[in-house]
Amino acid sequence: MWLAREENFTWLAGEGLLKATFGGEIGFLVLGDALYLIHNDIHDDETLRRIAELTNAQLCGYVPNQPGSFEALLTDLTRQRRIGTDGDQAFFQNNIDQLFAQQRLTLTPSEQGQYRTLCRDCASIVQDVARTVRPGQAEKAIAAELAQRFYAAGIKPSLLLISADSGIRRFRHPAPGDNVVNRFAILIAAGTREGRHTAVTRIVAVDGLPPAFDERYRAAMQLNTACMNHSRPHCRLGDVAQERLAAYHASDPTSDWRVRLRADVLDYLPRPVRSRVWRTQEVKPYQAVAWSTGINGIRIEDTFLVLPERNEILTSTENWPVIEVQHAGHTVFRADILRL
Repeated sequence: MWLAREENFTWLAGEGLLKATFGGEIGFLVLGDALYLIHNDIHDDETLRRIAELTNAQLCGYVPNQPGSFEALLTDLTRQRRIGTDGDQAFFQNNIDQLFAQQRLTLTPSEQGQYRTLCRDCASIVQDVARTVRPGQAEKAIAAELAQRFYAAGIKPSLLLISADSGIRRFRHPAPGDNVVNRFAILIAAGTREGRHTAVTRIVAVDGLPPAFDERYRAAMQLNTACMNHSRPHCRLGDVAQERLAAYHASDPTSDWRVRLRADVLDYLPRPVRSRVWRTQEVKPYQAVAWSTGINGIRIEDTFLVLPERNEILTSTENWPVIEVQHAGHTVFRADILRL
């Protein structure tokens, strides 16, 4: 099979390589007896050689300005065998992207261990930075500290949003700016290491909060926990969202709070790409999912792993305040607001 999509290339290469920077056709040709890394021979550089060594692949280059060079190379390697592809490459006969995506989305035991470490590291960094937030600090200063700590831990931030005080109502996606913290800040982060993404959101208060804020936070957390607990194998995320929203509005039909819901089966894709298709995604065992729930700007998000018997929150760490959330007769401990 031919694997050339960014997420599949990264999954097989084992590291986050910006494949597009190499130009032309580049990908892995996976045959029964061999693995080839096909590339534009102008870009025969050390990065490709390292990836070939890590994956035990044989480097094969083609001449980009010579018509038919790419097709001739593939014809020689495949010996007219029928080859599946993860894209729309005309040379191959069968598009297997949807079938292969399920394989890629499911974490193996070794991947689960690596992913738990990533989630724990990401959450710890966000929480450590939250503890340093002070009145008068600008959103962009908080984001800069987050970015520095992410990169120091080998994590590439794929999303950093900071919202202080009034910003939570003004912006759905609060890009860090000059707005300063007076009472509270929301830290929203997503990071990637070795290609996989994780997401976590935390709220820190540096001054007293009005009762209405806590009320909205608990409502958002209750909704988030319900969405998480109903995200079980073979359900569709869009169906979970519709059912949980209906239950939420039925429980308080007079509420005029603005509610937002979105989920991701976390993958090797950047978040904006995943968000276009999340409603149709079907959950499978050993997949990582993150629900983002918001009520009037207050946002809740954690990454969890879908196990056959239960869901495990991966971005929950020690030394952070928790609240008890009751759902379906069970008590779930979730991250509370940090009050400094």
